[in-house]
Amino acid sequence: ARVLDALPEADPDQAVSTAAATVAATEPGDPPTTITPRIPVVAALTGHAIAGGCLLAAACDWRVMGQGRIGVTESLVGLPLPAGALEVLRARTGIHTAGLVTTGRTVGPEEALTLGLVDEVVPPEQVVGRAHEVARTFAATPASTFRTHKRLLRAETNRRIDAARAEFDDEVRAVWLSPAPRAHAAAYLASLRRS
Repeated sequence: ARVLDALPEADPDQAVSTAAATVAATEPGDPPTTITPRIPVVAALTGHAIAGGCLLAAACDWRVMGQGRIGVTESLVGLPLPAGALEVLRARTGIHTAGLVTTGRTVGPEEALTLGLVDEVVPPEQVVGRAHEVARTFAATPASTFRTHKRLLRAETNRRIDAARAEFDDEVRAVWLSPAPRAHAAAYLASLRRS
């Protein structure tokens, strides 16, 4: 979490290149379940973003995609999404969340835009450059203003994350560790190796 303190506030290139490291970082005093990193985090999706990759992208402030597929495939594997992760996804995809979670399907860039999984679709060779442009735009806002907006925009999601984790974490953990879903996951992964 302290990585962010070392980042210059007006260096969007540094912010983009360290996005994965910063998604888990929170404001001082925030519980570790929240999704409020101190700096803008922009995802440059240059290929597939499946399962955890999709969830990492959903936690970002802006997502630019050029090619590949995106989605949460945990149900295909036979495992439930962690409650907090589902709330992060729900904050981005709204009424489309149930369909994405229960089918495990992945979608291409244009459909991802329609479903709320990404914010922009650009030609593949422009993804990283466009992500840098967005980061520079975000960095032009005073840091305290951006942080305050971000906290306000994510407050309800963070409350839902905390409530869902309190209610469902034990159940999700038990399902992940139970024999039937583990056997299903092993069979599913074996089927992928045969394909």
